[in-house]
Amino acid sequence: MAAYMNFNKWDIESQLGRGGMGTVYHVRSKLHAKIERAIKVINPDIVHDMQSRKRLLNEVDLLEELQHPNIMKFYSIEEEEDKLFMVLELLRGKTIKALIEEQNEKPLQPKQALDIISQATTGLAYAHDKSIIHRDIKPGNIFLCEDGLVKILDFGLAKEANKKSITLDGAAVGTPAYMAPEIFNDEKPSKQSDIYALGLIFYQLLAGSLPFTIEEDSSLMVMLGQLFSVHSKPLPSIAEKVPGLSLGLVEIVDKAIKQDPSERYRDAGSFGEQLSSVDITIQPKVSKPVKVKAADPVLEAQVSKKIKAPVTDVRLQTWEQFQDTQDIADEVDSPYPQSFCYPYVKCQQNLISLRYLQQQAKA
Repeated sequence: MAAYMNFNKWDIESQLGRGGMGTVYHVRSKLHAKIERAIKVINPDIVHDMQSRKRLLNEVDLLEELQHPNIMKFYSIEEEEDKLFMVLELLRGKTIKALIEEQNEKPLQPKQALDIISQATTGLAYAHDKSIIHRDIKPGNIFLCEDGLVKILDFGLAKEANKKSITLDGAAVGTPAYMAPEIFNDEKPSKQSDIYALGLIFYQLLAGSLPFTIEEDSSLMVMLGQLFSVHSKPLPSIAEKVPGLSLGLVEIVDKAIKQDPSERYRDAGSFGEQLSSVDITIQPKVSKPVKVKAADPVLEAQVSKKIKAPVTDVRLQTWEQFQDTQDIADEVDSPYPQSFCYPYVKCQQNLISLRYLQQQAKA
């Protein structure tokens, strides 16, 4: 297609990609050879549809407001003959979609995944502060540059792009997998639906796959049917897929992908605040638990008072719990202080397991 595409001010270097909105080219200025840009040529079916064209042109003012390091820079929208195209920042690197495909379902290290999502969240928070919703957050719309900088693509165009991509070719599409449950109930996209999509990507990077399985090569109707089934119940906690993940990351991911939008972070800013302070220390693997009943009621009462939670026969689940146990061993008045040991609390020939009161559960 590039061979038949010409621009008055630009020479085409290569075709970079093609999607629901249009085809993207790497171009170089005919006047200044050092100036390189990306040009997205809008698909004719959008250009020739007057309502779609008007909506697209109305988005330009919003795009010009979004000047942020973590958002792909928009320069202008132009028209030549029958071509309507956008002049954009040229990025070198890969989309998160390409990164996920390269990983072949292998998870990223938590530090790398956190860095990617944190940067994307920073860009999204900038938009949310301006009351701009992306509406099509997905791996293909997040770009990892060669220098490590992360940028969000297609801001302000996602609604139109999504509308066209669902009907384009009448077959398989990828975007619906990242749509929040409320969108399937005809609710309007919101900041919380952006958070849901970003949370799913975070889950995918940390676990190597989504928390559900759909047939990506199936028709749109089949895929939507599968997603309706997925959204009929809460998504499983990422702790089930990544047992050693830090408690902080588990809480953040699980909250971001809650079914009820009111239970998610209210916007990208609040999401980012949690990401900036999370502890990503990997929990050590522990042996299979042995459930037994507490043998010393006096000691049990002392421990319960110390941790402000009942002692039960539920095994310790996290590294934080083990550390808490060690702290208690030094302070509880017991004839068996040295018996508080990792990974279980041992007392009078029996194992006592403590349920740890999570920091934010009953604060």
